[in-house]
Amino acid sequence: PESPTPGIFKIIKRFWWAAAAIIFCCSVALWLTSQGTGKRATVTTKVNQNQVVTRPASRTQLRLPDGSKVWLNASSKLTYSNGFGEDNRNVWLEGEAYFNVSKNKSLPFIIHTSRMNIRVTGTVFNVRAYPKEAKSETALIEGSVEVALPGDTEWKYHLKPQQKLVIDGNGVVYDSDSV
Repeated sequence: PESPTPGIFKIIKRFWWAAAAIIFCCSVALWLTSQGTGKRATVTTKVNQNQVVTRPASRTQLRLPDGSKVWLNASSKLTYSNGFGEDNRNVWLEGEAYFNVSKNKSLPFIIHTSRMNIRVTGTVFNVRAYPKEAKSETALIEGSVEVALPGDTEWKYHLKPQQKLVIDGNGVVYDSDSV
């Protein structure tokens, strides 16, 4: 039998390189398309309330009606009323969020979690309150916050910049002087 000519090998080699290049380009295009269409957060509106939920391994930033900014971390949920910023500034948080709250001394901004309530008039801070974690915490970057445990009528804990408050199911674990 006669061996194939070197020209056929060149044609087959070019065919395989062209096929590999096409498959690679299609794969990259498909991946880029899927990345652009994946939503990072779901925003829903129910009767008298709004809810923003982030998916696992994603974050989202939102601006509340009063101008406050919130960066919501992965697997977190923030709920607020339709009248937010007009007659109240209450939000309910499950998960973790970084807040930059607009100043308004006449209408305090209050974050409700399962283990603590945090009151501010304008400041920058972080709250971590995932329902399945044993501890919740708030860390103050600038300004001041007051913290009360659920059921308390007084704001017992006053944080200054660079302080952190950690709470577990039994109450306050520690009040740290450094974040």
